[in-house]
Amino acid sequence: MKSKYFKMNRPLEKKEPSDFGLKETDEEDIYISEEDGSKWRELYLYDFGFGREKGYERLPALSFSELFDLLVFSSDNADHYGAASVLLMRHPQELLDVCLCLFEEEVDLDFYKDAFRTLKLDDPVNRTATVGKSGDEISADFDRWEELGFYVEDLLRSK
Repeated sequence: MKSKYFKMNRPLEKKEPSDFGLKETDEEDIYISEEDGSKWRELYLYDFGFGREKGYERLPALSFSELFDLLVFSSDNADHYGAASVLLMRHPQELLDVCLCLFEEEVDLDFYKDAFRTLKLDDPVNRTATVGKSGDEISADFDRWEELGFYVEDLLRSK
């Protein structure tokens, strides 16, 4: 399946927008697909261990729900990892709320294992914004991420 929403620097030899079939516009960091005329924005996406990969996001940007569905259901690596990246960058609070709800509801969590693994949710890190929050608010956010981390860690260890 061809990427529909994200283009990533994988394999690593892709360096220029033209390598992705994109051409520059007058707008900074905005490109046009030579194939279908769609608009794309340059951004740095998933970190595979060497820093965040240069990539492109199709415009208009997807909503939280659309990104979450893409993460869970897409068989395309660029769309899967791109959705994970944007969820973590733009929607960490919503992501936390939805993931904790999944553990509280009676759903087949095995279905979400790959998404949780990609998001690295077993690592208890506060991913929500801290600017303008009190120490108590930041601590409460961390406690919720830590709780989710323990749930995910247990799930990923199970068969």
